[in-house]
Amino acid sequence: MHRVTHEDSTLPANSGHTFQPNMWTCEPCHHRRFAPILVEEAAREIGGRLMDITPCFDPDSPLYIDPSSLGSNALRAYYIAKFNAEFVASDRSGGTHNIIYARMLLSEAEAFLGSIP
Repeated sequence: MHRVTHEDSTLPANSGHTFQPNMWTCEPCHHRRFAPILVEEAAREIGGRLMDITPCFDPDSPLYIDPSSLGSNALRAYYIAKFNAEFVASDRSGGTHNIIYARMLLSEAEAFLGSIP
């Protein structure tokens, strides 16, 4: 993610972050016409991955993994995977706020879920 350097070292840094998407931050690396497309593709990717993962943590889903059936090491990994998925989902940017971090967290969750028979 592109960062804007704080200009005045004598004043406290105020990023003015509004939590609203701003495509101009994409411009150092991507043309402004392509930024919305990249954001949409990233959101689709992350959303699809979340759709695959979250049923494993939903007691009403046939894919639910019951944590009471896991040993202590697997249980720890289960809660980390669940936290990672919930963290990415709660960001509500579709992963575009920090796509590299969102992908890493989901990869860890997917690796755990892939290790459950």
